[in-house]
Amino acid sequence: MKTDQPNMSYVHQLSGGDRDLEKQLFEVVRKELPQEVAAFDREIQTKNFEKAAMDVHKIKHKVMLLGVAEYYYFAEAYEEELRVGINRHEDEFRRLINILQMFVAGYYCGS
Repeated sequence: MKTDQPNMSYVHQLSGGDRDLEKQLFEVVRKELPQEVAAFDREIQTKNFEKAAMDVHKIKHKVMLLGVAEYYYFAEAYEEELRVGINRHEDEFRRLINILQMFVAGYYCGS
């Protein structure tokens, strides 16, 4: 697992300096990430790896938005792993989820 930390640089780049758009994008991440993580947890518990892969697919886009492209490629590989019924990298993916959740919880996207 890489050591890059989440940041808002990609969101800043996408927004072209539009602070309202940055806030909107961040709020989408703040709202959807916990839902997607909960869905992932449910599917992993029931060993429904195909559906868990779909959840990873959604989460990996948050990874990219939060500026950690190297984690994106890890999530992409994990998604493919799950699609073929293998779950070797769950612990690493959970560490990634924790990093994202801590960033989202502690980041203020104010004016």
